[in-house]
Amino acid sequence: MIKKMFTAAVGAIALAAAPFAAEGADPIKLRVSHFTPTGAVPHVNFMVPWCERIKAQSQGGLECQIYPLMQIGGTAPQLYDQARDGIADIAWGVGTYTPGRFPLMEVFELPFMAPSAEVAARAAWRFATGRAKQEWTDVHLITMTTPDGGAIFSRKPIRTIDDMKGNKIRVGGRYLVSMMNQIGASPVTMNAMQSPDALSKGVIDSTMIPWELAKALRLNELVKNVAEPAQIGNLPMFYTTPQFFAMNRKKYDSLPPELRKVIDDNGGEKVAGEIGRIWDESAEPVRKAFRDRGNTIVEFQQAEMDRWVKAAQPAYDEWIKFVGERGQDGKAVLEEARALIKEIAATVKR
Repeated sequence: MIKKMFTAAVGAIALAAAPFAAEGADPIKLRVSHFTPTGAVPHVNFMVPWCERIKAQSQGGLECQIYPLMQIGGTAPQLYDQARDGIADIAWGVGTYTPGRFPLMEVFELPFMAPSAEVAARAAWRFATGRAKQEWTDVHLITMTTPDGGAIFSRKPIRTIDDMKGNKIRVGGRYLVSMMNQIGASPVTMNAMQSPDALSKGVIDSTMIPWELAKALRLNELVKNVAEPAQIGNLPMFYTTPQFFAMNRKKYDSLPPELRKVIDDNGGEKVAGEIGRIWDESAEPVRKAFRDRGNTIVEFQQAEMDRWVKAAQPAYDEWIKFVGERGQDGKAVLEEARALIKEIAATVKR
């Protein structure tokens, strides 16, 4: 259903003016690399329909060969390099996995920045093609995506921030590490895909990951407790994770103009927002699956969320210092990102 919604929402772009592949010409095949399972949202609801759409709109001039779970080789932190170096023609990856490489974009990795994935993704795209444009010059950036802000999936109940003391929690970025240290938790950094094994072996007590990924990893069978910001108003998500969908620049430049236009028509802020909404809407069925199994979901209300946001201040200070050492006014950039998010949030219905 979600896949059909995405295809319907953006699939009609430029169809009326779709270029014709030269008669008898072989299609240009694009190798698309990513790290998630074939059953996860990025593969099923984004990359597969995206590839189907560019094939249709190019009338067979473009085709994809998708390599999920790093089947093209390498590791998840190497995906940007794969796109840059032409190992893959297109790569979808996470900037968080290479700390310090995209210092300005890391503002979107700070806790409690955005109320939804749709807002975060649209803001990330504008920021990546504006203030942080210089960080993406090695590739052709097609679009940016972000997942839902996820939840804490834990063996023990987490009813307030105080319950996090001593909790060994998997997180995906250094700024979440700063926040968890501040509240007395014991953060562990690892790829989200390692969460089930780490939970089952007792390496961690909990993991903070997006809802849909929790479904793909079958966490509802491993833990009975979930905690997240209440789904009311515009309470911020725990975190956002900017994800790049980038193409090898030489490959992009080598395409005929009409085929470059197909790529361009299926990128940018519109697609960023559509994918963000898919992430947002994919969360509720997973919540239901957890409840149906008898698991407990604690929703933090405004007063409790204020405590979490206060605890995140060291993370903001760390990032401001980090970019300051690189000649940037971190406070000004943070306010710019927040203003951008606020502007977009005012136009997006939850």
